Amino acid sequence: MQPLVTIGIPVYKRLSCVPRVLQSVLKQDYPHIELLVSDNGLNGTAVRDLVDQHYNRPYVFRKNPAIVTLAAHHSQLVAAASGKYFIWMPDDDSISPNYVSALVPILEQDPTVAVAIARQEYVDASGCVLRVSPNRAPHSISGEQLIMQWTKMGFESFTAIFARTADIRACGGYPEFPGGTHCDDALLIKLSLERTIAVTNACVYQLQHDEASAGWSL
Repeated sequence: MQPLVTIGIPVYKRLSCVPRVLQSVLKQDYPHIELLVSDNGLNGTAVRDLVDQHYNRPYVFRKNPAIVTLAAHHSQLVAAASGKYFIWMPDDDSISPNYVSALVPILEQDPTVAVAIARQEYVDASGCVLRVSPNRAPHSISGEQLIMQWTKMGFESFTAIFARTADIRACGGYPEFPGGTHCDDALLIKLSLERTIAVTNACVYQLQHDEASAGWSL
């Protein structure tokens, strides 16, 4: 039996992108996926209505009675996850159809690998590719090497990671910072210490860059 993978989608106010991310999950060729959608924007029934309209499989839905911070919202998703593995997918991102099926075997076969990172593409709102991470052969490096080299390796987002749910919980997940939005970098550092990171070009994580978003400001 293949392990269950939870894909957590945190939604705030940007609902126009939600159908695209849902279609990306729907196209996965891996059979055991738990889709977990969380509304943090007090959007009434709009988010659930979108999921019902664009995702024709079972899913889990949660809704916050009051808006919480980004880090707290992401922690809520991890706490609610049932899967052995976890993927965060902001509502404007997408993944190649083989993303889950390519990454599960990497962590299943080697318990020393803490995180798998796929090839990254950065696109505009129309889907035009702006930048890509370097096309290097698949390999593994120490977490410390990744921390020292991540900008040289051409990666720009560390929300786009695949990891064990238990490991994310054990290290405390996304930390709360008094300012800034670098909590995804901090989580990767915590997961990486004294562990191995796998980098692969077998699948793609696609990030949409919005000039009004916090990610663009980084």
